[in-house]
Amino acid sequence: LSPETGSADDGSRPAFSSARLEAAVTAASRSLALGGEVLSEETLRSMLPGTESAPGADVTFEPAACSEIAATAAVSAVQDASLAGLAYGREAEAASVLNVAAYADESVLDTLDYIDEAVLSGCAEVRMTRDGTTVTVTNTRLDLTTAADQTLALDTVVSAPAGATRLVVVSARSGSVRLVASLPAPRDPQRDAAEAGLLIDAVLAELGLASP
Repeated sequence: LSPETGSADDGSRPAFSSARLEAAVTAASRSLALGGEVLSEETLRSMLPGTESAPGADVTFEPAACSEIAATAAVSAVQDASLAGLAYGREAEAASVLNVAAYADESVLDTLDYIDEAVLSGCAEVRMTRDGTTVTVTNTRLDLTTAADQTLALDTVVSAPAGATRLVVVSARSGSVRLVASLPAPRDPQRDAAEAGLLIDAVLAELGLASP
């Protein structure tokens, strides 16, 4: 494993180590004057839900096929990845978070690509019912491009009996690296997605992965 790039030459490890990802996130935060808190791999893993806490048989999905894109697949996918992240945002507000994951096996990302596309087609609106309470999740695509090979930006609204919450999620992929920015309570979803895109571009540039 190269100490400079964090890359492995035997193909059995992620292309970038967690230390290399942390360095890229730190530099990107500094260049954009975000003043964010860098999140280590250990911190991020402690925040991941266990597969046993993912939606299960006690939750009814409509459409039923959308149960396949529940958290279990995404959580399982990062088990062998290198991770780093950044929490940033305005004071007294919920932080925006960027997660960066590097994989040894790019086929894992093909599964996550499937999930991305599903939330724009048959699962653009999903109703989840548990113990008689129904929550509806609606996803709308936002117009965004980044320096990544693939980019998807979503304006997500979660409606429950207690009220509605909103979240902008921007996911991007370059090679074996996937970046996901989550921005809670966006004031302007399109503008916030664009700002997340700038951060993603800055991290990709630090990793030498920005597409021309």
